Amino acid sequence: MAERILVVEDEYLSRTAMSKYLSGKGYDVRQAANGAEALEILTGETFNLVITDFVMPHVDGLRLIELIHAKWARLPVILMTGYLSARAGNTILEGMVAEVITKPIALPELLKNIKRILKSFSRF
Repeated sequence: MAERILVVEDEYLSRTAMSKYLSGKGYDVRQAANGAEALEILTGETFNLVITDFVMPHVDGLRLIELIHAKWARLPVILMTGYLSARAGNTILEGMVAEVITKPIALPELLKNIKRILKSFSRF
């Protein structure tokens, strides 16, 4: 069974390009356009990894990470961002984020990080 990844990104083209790329690499990928939609999906389905944008409408990436960590503490999260705030830095330091990737995203580099994180978290 393929490992499941939830991609949360408000920019349609980025979200679909990333999802298509990861699907082509053998992952079962679902998409959410914002944090609120992601929470609805997470409530009904199981995932091995969440990749989320930082700045999004409704529920931003940091709030989404906090909610994921509270309910699904062992679910690894990759945060995509063009910039970091003090709040984002604190979230990372508190261990809620497995990896931070800066935008623009290099898909081969993202894939390397995904493989490393999934291998690391599969031991739990």
